[in-house]
Amino acid sequence: MKKLKTGQQGLLQGFLLWAVLELNDALSYGYQVSRNGPYMFNTDGSAVTQWQRFLNHNYYQVIWLHCLLVAMFVELSYHYVFKRKSFPEYLIILLSGAAALVLLNGWWSSYKYGASHLFTFTVPFLVISAYGLIYAFLRDYFQKEGETKNRQIQQKESEINVLKAQVNPHFFFNTLNTIYGTALQENAPRTAKCIEQLSGIMRYTLTGAGSDLTSLSDEINFIEDYLQLQRLRVPHRENITVETAISIDDPSLKIAPLLLLPFIENAFKYGISTEHPCKIIIRLNVKDKVLNFLARNTLVPKKKKPEGLGSGIENVRQRLDLIYPGRHQLFHGPEGPDFKVVLTINLA
Repeated sequence: MKKLKTGQQGLLQGFLLWAVLELNDALSYGYQVSRNGPYMFNTDGSAVTQWQRFLNHNYYQVIWLHCLLVAMFVELSYHYVFKRKSFPEYLIILLSGAAALVLLNGWWSSYKYGASHLFTFTVPFLVISAYGLIYAFLRDYFQKEGETKNRQIQQKESEINVLKAQVNPHFFFNTLNTIYGTALQENAPRTAKCIEQLSGIMRYTLTGAGSDLTSLSDEINFIEDYLQLQRLRVPHRENITVETAISIDDPSLKIAPLLLLPFIENAFKYGISTEHPCKIIIRLNVKDKVLNFLARNTLVPKKKKPEGLGSGIENVRQRLDLIYPGRHQLFHGPEGPDFKVVLTINLA
């Protein structure tokens, strides 16, 4: 369903407020007339009908305009003050706006019916203020409940996708073990080491990373194995520089698995050239339960920055919002000749 704009939400709220008030008045007036007989009369002595009362409310007293003004004020205050600023600021704006609306209504009443109506503003002021407070808190509550349910649904979908990806992992491990044994028999220790590291990466990806959180030490070991494989793959040339630095002060901390891998993958994917000078910098530091990560790579001429972030990066962004709401900061984009990713997460 398409989300309504703020103005449209105000119009809808005003219509609903007007409809509720008119329905309540019609039912209460009809009940009183049926029980006690007519008690309101026209100048010619005839009883005021339900339709005449409705016209009087909306033509002479412009109840619909009052409802629209109150609804628009409450809606705008909710979006631009309650959600963005502190509650005291919202309360000040709400009370000031309610007073202004009541005084405006008092001026209209004095103009139409006499000056005595100008000062009868206490009840409308309290009603508008209470309505604004109740509306803001209830809407904020239901919105947060909806966001929580959406996060739970997305988390379940992510878990299902992970399970779908775990297609018979033992087959891959057994195959890698066979190739590992063959490499040792053929006296190829470097190849055997690569296969062993690849097996550890696959095992962590398919099994250990299926949980919501994993130990920081396991995640660091996985990243170091991946970086080692990339170093073996990258040609040893003077124009290629790869710098990595990893330090953590508390390996027992927990972290969502595979959060940093897409950034590292992209750095090697778009930052390596056999013809042009290029440099990759990967730094990971965890201190006082705060993770700071940097991935920086040269944007080589033949491998420009991708048009989109890719499904991997977008998945990381969604996971950060779900798992660390309000506890992370992510920057990614070009900076001079390089592409830079900076991520900070509070792991506490």
